[in-house]
Amino acid sequence: MLLKIGSLAFKTNEVSYNKLSFAHKHKWEEIEKTDKSSPSMQYVGSSKTASITGTLLPTEYRGALNVVDILNLLSSSPQLVVTGFGRNLGYWVITQVDESLDRVFKNGLPRKVSYTISLKYFGEEV
Repeated sequence: MLLKIGSLAFKTNEVSYNKLSFAHKHKWEEIEKTDKSSPSMQYVGSSKTASITGTLLPTEYRGALNVVDILNLLSSSPQLVVTGFGRNLGYWVITQVDESLDRVFKNGLPRKVSYTISLKYFGEEV
């Protein structure tokens, strides 16, 4: 297993991903001083987001066409995210799922499904 989001496990030979990236945003507010000297800065919090991009091949993995549907179902509540080496990343919400179907056969079945999942950190517990 590479990664697990809720009940969906990403695996090398089935549902895999090409890239997993994280962004940590730190928020600072500028506070003006009454003595008109240089303003000071106050830390007001942080946020974490993640992005997963991947490609599925429906002709090699029959469940490939269901992955986006599963992700959309999981987006209705926070999901526990765990790495393949057992690191608990806490609960995340799926904020967006993009899907692109490429090189479609005559019967409408795509040869390739590209996807991007956007996540936002929810917390250590629900």
